[in-house]
Amino acid sequence: MDIIRVLKKVVEENNLCLNCLGRLFAGLLSGLTNEERGRALVICLSMDLLNKLLNGENDKNMRTLKKLAINYGFEPLIKFLRERGYRIRERKRKCCICGDIFEKLGKITKKALDVLEDYEFDSFIVGVQVPLNVEVRDDAIKSKYHLSFSESIKNELSREIGKNIKMKTGKKFSTRPDLVITINPYTTMVNILSKPVKYEGTIVIMERKTKAFARVCFKCKGKGCKECGFIGKKAGKNVEYILGTALLRETGGKKWRFSIRKLGGGRIRFKIEVEQPKKRKINLEKIKSVGENLFRVESIKPILT
Repeated sequence: MDIIRVLKKVVEENNLCLNCLGRLFAGLLSGLTNEERGRALVICLSMDLLNKLLNGENDKNMRTLKKLAINYGFEPLIKFLRERGYRIRERKRKCCICGDIFEKLGKITKKALDVLEDYEFDSFIVGVQVPLNVEVRDDAIKSKYHLSFSESIKNELSREIGKNIKMKTGKKFSTRPDLVITINPYTTMVNILSKPVKYEGTIVIMERKTKAFARVCFKCKGKGCKECGFIGKKAGKNVEYILGTALLRETGGKKWRFSIRKLGGGRIRFKIEVEQPKKRKINLEKIKSVGENLFRVESIKPILT
């Protein structure tokens, strides 16, 4: 494949931002961002066309040179053309793939950081959702010019937003993260999936009639509704409900999963998993005093996962 020839055709027939241009050729050179790669391609093509211009091929390449100068704000090229009497007046057009979404990454990152202020976490990963028509346009251009070494727009957006969040928070990427952050850059909607926190320990039943398990909400069958405060359990003076609601208050979680093993003598070993927690490091001494004379939390500790 003649890269310069294909690059020239891509630029002539499409209005692309530097990120989208660079992403089309992402597999050819590593160690660069797509924006940097796009800028390198613009410089390379400009030099090739200027060489032809200086050798008398004016009409054939002037339109492409003007487009490069305008679309990419390439000042050295703009200056070169103006010094030779060419008029550069047209305004830059929006990228035909992404709609210039990469210019808004700062705003998108800020929205994500605002949501993340409520969460304690050490690690994260970012996923993105983009409109189907954006992916279709991206794939159509790759297919039209047989660019098998391209990268998807979703990959680039998730990577660049992730890098911004990492730089601002100091948190690390992980394949088993505390938070999965899903962002739609076009609507700035941010969804957080927080890894559950798990605890285990032992409880001593002090009131013989105290039950271990809470009853499932009869109205929602455990799914969560207004009747049960969206936790799926019916309120009651039992170990599960008292312990579970105490942990929800401390962690900011939404629901819990509870299991026990009887040890005899009124003692039980329990495990409880809190879903969608906002706080991961809580004062467990406070949890030990929630039994209301019905039971005593003998021990409780986090289960490391």
